[in-house]
Amino acid sequence: MNPNPNHVRTGTVAIVCFGLLLPAASQTWTPTSAPTTNWLGIACSADARTVIALADFIYISTNSGSTWRATAPPNMQGAMRGIACSADGTTIAASGWLNGVGMSACVSTNLGSSWVVASAKYTSFTGHLASSADGSTLLLAGGDLQATGDKSPIFTSRDFGVTWISNSTPKTDWRAVACSADGSTMVAVGAGQPILTSKNYGGAWQSNSTPAWGNWSAAACSPDGRSIIAGASASAWIYRTTDGGATWTSNAFPQVPLFALACSADGSRAVGVCYPGGIYTSSDSGVTWVSNGVPSKSWIGVASSTDGAKLLAAAALGDQVFASESVLSPLLNIQPSQTGARLSWCIPSSEFILEENSYASPSNWTQSALSASFNLTNLHLEVSTPTLSEQRFYRLSQR
Repeated sequence: MNPNPNHVRTGTVAIVCFGLLLPAASQTWTPTSAPTTNWLGIACSADARTVIALADFIYISTNSGSTWRATAPPNMQGAMRGIACSADGTTIAASGWLNGVGMSACVSTNLGSSWVVASAKYTSFTGHLASSADGSTLLLAGGDLQATGDKSPIFTSRDFGVTWISNSTPKTDWRAVACSADGSTMVAVGAGQPILTSKNYGGAWQSNSTPAWGNWSAAACSPDGRSIIAGASASAWIYRTTDGGATWTSNAFPQVPLFALACSADGSRAVGVCYPGGIYTSSDSGVTWVSNGVPSKSWIGVASSTDGAKLLAAAALGDQVFASESVLSPLLNIQPSQTGARLSWCIPSSEFILEENSYASPSNWTQSALSASFNLTNLHLEVSTPTLSEQRFYRLSQR
């Protein structure tokens, strides 16, 4: 066992990683340039550069909310209810009323340029969506916000929404869904049900040792599926697990009614929004929460970058999309490999570069020529180092 996870010895060569320590900026929220409208939901890419906001149209920003363009699936404009996107933001899934079809879903794999109508049809008024990191696995659950009595099971797709299957889940008023980066772990909360989880892409669902509340409203899941948080609109409690649902603990949430949750890749950072109410953030996996001091609004959706540094929130009832950004230091991990070592770090929302040096000195650091690959199973960037004849030091540096 290596006593220092950031120090790997390959043969007689030592490769050492340093983390760059940067102070976190104060948590402030500012409106983006998105239009003032009745927002219905929001999603973002892993680095939060691509933001997908839902209203009568789907508004897409590829520069963290600085500019936007509007699109919509054919025959679904003004009738959409749910939104989700892949880790790179290019695959978008939208649910809602499709003329001539009914309540269904549409999927775009090219950032909204064209759309494919899904075969899943549900009867409920609202369709909650979640997407795997590559966008191939989708989770759709209907909700009955208008109390029409229409209930729906959960639908899943593993081919970008081309085909869907109805899962062996109760027909109820589903309130929120989430899934891991590979889509294998799924979580759903609904009226009168405990928190439900699946470990096999929705093939089978487990009832967890959590209350069967009628007011579950929010859920979020880390990329590895181990950290899950869920909350209820009227209970002021958060339930969380760090072992994929084997055990659960409850912690107080400061305000009701909680409406939506999001979390970082490691689950340590979380954000919750209230409808109506404020925005609250946690840096200890949901154990404690602090108010962000924003005005009380009808917050209807929230999204987080993988590192938890960049947050987006949408307010309903003729309001705006807001953004919050702080600078967090990504942790540079190192593991031995057959040829040298593998370096990895969570996809950052700010731009960092990998630097290397022959000595652990403050000077003479140069940008590494090693190229990073995108690991969709854990939303990390990874670099493989070659076998070296001398010691080497690596660090991440913000541009």
